[in-house]
Amino acid sequence: MPLTREQRRDKFFRCAERVLDRAGAERLAERLERIDDLPDVREVMDIARGSRE
Repeated sequence: MPLTREQRRDKFFRCAERVLDRAGAERLAERLERIDDLPDVREVMDIARGSRE
């Protein structure tokens, strides 16, 4: 059975917050939710690496 959106977000934050603070994890989640609309993945990768905006 597929995870609900809430379950996916919970799982994402449990993983992401091991390497990012909550604000970074929130920014990353927001970008990933609209990744198809982004011109490239540079910003996603910068956030994932912990780079500051």
